[in-house]
Order: sequence, then structure tokens, then C-alpha cells
Amino acid sequence: MKLPKDLTHPLATIIEQCEFLRTVEIFPVLGNLLEFHAVGGKVLDDPHTIAGIEGVRSIEVPSKSDRYSFKFVNFISYSVTDEMFINTVTDEVFEGGRLRSYSKSHFLDYVSAATWATANFPGNLLHYQLNTLDHTIDVVTAEPPELVMVQSGN
Repeated sequence: MKLPKDLTHPLATIIEQCEFLRTVEIFPVLGNLLEFHAVGGKVLDDPHTIAGIEGVRSIEVPSKSDRYSFKFVNFISYSVTDEMFINTVTDEVFEGGRLRSYSKSHFLDYVSAATWATANFPGNLLHYQLNTLDHTIDVVTAEPPELVMVQSGN
């Protein structure tokens, strides 16, 4: 099912509720197809000590977890950034939280300046972003992505 720009998709609501969303796989680009998967992690109940810090609990991905697939066909540009290097920017305009749809962003500005993609071809540019504990994934496309659950944790 396609993910509309206004993020009205049943799985988008579920993803927003994931307390610890993890990136689990970013597939090699195949032609014009970009696909990545995310999953909700869980905090383990066995606290341990790391580097002298006591009571540390790991966030792990259980083997039976809901896994969400994002497929962008004919994407224009994408970027994957380690979460620790993300800047908080206040002049961008978006809807959503972990999963975002931008109407104004620095990434849209970059793609407009660095490519010849326009509203005339291939169409109105859409900027989607997924924020996980591991990465921020930005994608500019003219077509909404497909969002499906590929593995159910039930």
C-alpha cells in the first residue's frame, strides 16, 4: 500500500508508536528501486555494566518482531546519516515524527540544486524521512513509497 504525503497509512500510525525503532536492513539499490526495513526493538531486562556504567540495558530486535518494508520506485536521491550526526533544524516544514513528510527541507533544496528533477519531470518532489535509533534516512521521490509489513511478530 502506498504511503501518502499526509502519512495516512495504518502502518505509519503503528511505526510512530514504536518506542525503539531500529534500521535492520538497507538493500543495495537495484536499478531505480530503494528498499529498507525497520523494526521495533525491545529493552532487555538484564542490566549489566559497560565502561563503568552500571544498570545498562541493551535494546535488541526480537526474532519475532513486526518488520516494515519501505520501497521507493524511481527515487531521485537518498541519504543515510548516522543518528549521532543529525542536526536539529527549525526552519524545515514537515508532518509526522519518526516517519516524516516534508514540504520544505534542506534536503529538498539540495536535490533541486544538484539535479534537474522538477515538478514538470518527473513530477512534484516529495521528501520522506525515517528516523530510527540507528539512522536518519531521507528520500526524495516523485512517487509515494510502498509501505508493507513483511514479517509479523504475532
